[in-house]
Amino acid sequence: FIKKATLPTNWIPMLYTASWHTAWKLDETVRMMTFNMLQDQGYSDREAGQLAALYHSDYASCPPRTRKALNKVFFTPTFKITMGKLYLNMLEGSIKVVTKGKSATQKEKNLARGALIALGILMGRKLYMQSKGFTETELFRKYVKDTETDEGMKEDVVTFSDPFNIPFRYLGRVKGAFKPQTTNVAEKLLQVVKWDLHPIHRVAIDVVDNYNGTVYNPYDDSKDIAKDIAIYTTGEFVRITKGLLESAK
Repeated sequence: FIKKATLPTNWIPMLYTASWHTAWKLDETVRMMTFNMLQDQGYSDREAGQLAALYHSDYASCPPRTRKALNKVFFTPTFKITMGKLYLNMLEGSIKVVTKGKSATQKEKNLARGALIALGILMGRKLYMQSKGFTETELFRKYVKDTETDEGMKEDVVTFSDPFNIPFRYLGRVKGAFKPQTTNVAEKLLQVVKWDLHPIHRVAIDVVDNYNGTVYNPYDDSKDIAKDIAIYTTGEFVRITKGLLESAK
């Protein structure tokens, strides 16, 4: 009885599998809700399916071989590509509505409405954060506030990363590379790409560059350096163990 009650040794893969199936089932549910809503608005099955896919990341629009190749280098590249496609379509739809007026197609009006909803969400969040005393340092993304603590004044930083602010995220990164205090624009632009790389490649770059001097002390002996690198890489891949590893250092 005791043996049957013990946890299985493969509980981590089991949790991952359950999480994976839950995520994709919820994704399917949201897509079908959008599909049915568009059908109710008068769209044909084909039009409703294409527009629903566009709104919720049209993975099928990116060929499987291309996705497979990109996934070896970048982290979730297909999602960023399809979201970029969505925002371009919403921008185009908004322009068509402005230029055509009432003669704009139903799809163009729908895309323009989507753009307004996304912008409204971003503006609402911005106003809420400002009402709480935060200052916006990156458009629709990063907010900062000085907070008094028992240890003195500290900076409270809140960064939002979601599908709504993807264009502004990259705009902020590129603008940061051209700030007056930037001494090496090319290196800064490479940092923009770095955070989109597959974690294996990103961590490898961190180790090679000794990212901000936090990976290892170059003046330590080789054994300590190897140990620090192992702690850093394991901590990056399995963040939940990072604190335990560093406490044993």
